[in-house]
Amino acid sequence: MTNRRNFLAAITALAATSGARAQAPAGPRIGWISYSAPGPALDAFQEGMRALGYAGRSAATIEVRVIEPNPERVRAVLEELQKLPVALIICQAAIAPVAHRLNAGRIPLVCAFSGDPVVAGMVESFGRPGGNSTGMSFLSLELVGKRLEVMKEIAPSVRRVAILANPQHPGEKAELKASLDAAGRMGVQTSYIQILPGEKPDAAFERIRQERVQGIIVFQDAGMVARGARIAEFALRERLLAISGWALFAQSGFLATYGPNLNDAYRRLATYVDRLLKGARADSLPVELPTRFELVVNMKTAKALGIAMPQSVLLRADEVIE
Repeated sequence: MTNRRNFLAAITALAATSGARAQAPAGPRIGWISYSAPGPALDAFQEGMRALGYAGRSAATIEVRVIEPNPERVRAVLEELQKLPVALIICQAAIAPVAHRLNAGRIPLVCAFSGDPVVAGMVESFGRPGGNSTGMSFLSLELVGKRLEVMKEIAPSVRRVAILANPQHPGEKAELKASLDAAGRMGVQTSYIQILPGEKPDAAFERIRQERVQGIIVFQDAGMVARGARIAEFALRERLLAISGWALFAQSGFLATYGPNLNDAYRRLATYVDRLLKGARADSLPVELPTRFELVVNMKTAKALGIAMPQSVLLRADEVIE
């Protein structure tokens, strides 16, 4: 009798184990490292993954780690994710060049980076990455002049602007040159003002006051996003037009933004993951630039500044924040 009970118990346990295995996720496990909660970026990426068939039992498990881009912390998280293990790791923003340097080719990295990955030392070239990192760069030099054109269209009287930037951001020199060239063509004078990583913006704000500018062009990177609301408040207080490249800035109170559609870019990032999971090598996947762009206008800020937004701008706007 005892043997029969043991036999039945064993059969029951085996059936339960088989059922659990049958319901276990069959999808890949992916790491995700960012300096802040990924929010809409992660949502857009998962939407892209679902469109490629990673849904239901095949859905990817995303191991998210939110950390500062501190080398020791990044190294620890890389090791933690590799031990799980994960098939590859997605790196956002300032995390990307640090992770590339510390990864030493051990695991594929798919990066979403606002700067120039060549200047940052992450890849040999856009077309031939030559290592274990690839992904998207949001640096769009051809759009720099268009932001200034939007500012001039909104306020034709603008004659002098401040360019606010992080001088350590990879690609900043190229973006600055493109900005100065565009300003020269439009007859606009510029003042270049730096904010270093971790530095409070107060000194930069005082410089902007002294320069007596009429507008601010902000180069986009993670540090500027973090300061976005403060810059917007300063610009409104000083009656200055503030324009940058990502919709996040308009949502923080900037007058307008013109640049890549980041959600579309993160959906596109899923194609890199899909190809790597199917056996492609990172060094064979060219780094891409965004292909979809958006103009976002903040009418609340325009009204506070007493600006009558031209119909030509409103008709082209992809989003109008009321």
